[in-house]
Amino acid sequence: MLRPYLRTTTGGTVKLSKIITIDGRDITLKELTVEEICNCMDAVTKGKKVDELDVIMDGRLPAEAVVRSCAIDRAELRALTPTALEPIWEAAAEVNPFFARMVAKPEAPAENPSGSPSKKPVNS
Repeated sequence: MLRPYLRTTTGGTVKLSKIITIDGRDITLKELTVEEICNCMDAVTKGKKVDELDVIMDGRLPAEAVVRSCAIDRAELRALTPTALEPIWEAAAEVNPFFARMVAKPEAPAENPSGSPSKKPVNS
């Protein structure tokens, strides 16, 4: 169950948060600060080991970001089904829209971006 965003203000800073319910458990996801995003990216790039959660949730926020956003450890996330993980990743991206755009996979370029007709190979 998705609930509306909560905007909290702490010392003039607005942070997004969202509460979702998975298997009867309320999970609060929070917007990461710039420092938390930098620390997350450092952890991801220094780790070098492939996180299975990142493979399953390919093209989305790294598992490190989701763990930091919702305070659920990896073992708990691994115990869930991919179907249960999806709303967690979606909510984490919703409250971290800048980070989500930063890590989004670029779309494949058009075959012929110049707009000129493509030349077909000549068969001999």
